[in-house]
Amino acid sequence: MKKTIFLLSMLLTAAIVTCTPTKAQAQTDSEKVYNSCQVMPQFPGGEKAMMEFIATNLRYPQQAVKDDVQGMVLVDFVINTEGKATDPKIVRSLSPECDAEVIRVVSLMPAWTPGQQDGKTVNVKYTLPVMFKAK
Repeated sequence: MKKTIFLLSMLLTAAIVTCTPTKAQAQTDSEKVYNSCQVMPQFPGGEKAMMEFIATNLRYPQQAVKDDVQGMVLVDFVINTEGKATDPKIVRSLSPECDAEVIRVVSLMPAWTPGQQDGKTVNVKYTLPVMFKAK
């Protein structure tokens, strides 16, 4: 019995556009996390490549299949100045197993091209919806 995973369409607008840091101003420039910036981070190969990466690496948890759990997990993470996806946090939970799987896959992501603000690389918050659906 094979279950297929569908990804919720990846909208570039998933990253909230505000161009202001999300953390306190007292932090150094290297610690600020931006919701948006002049040049947004980019997954190697673009959005389509990111969707393929997730589809290839995401495994539908057996307990979720057994319990017929379907729906969306929404995850926030930071693309740091080195392009690494860090600090994943579940914003919208589906089940503990599905949530853990999304965090695992985010942690596997290859280095992105980091975001830039005023010609400097910056930490940028990224929000990603991931859909689990049995077929």
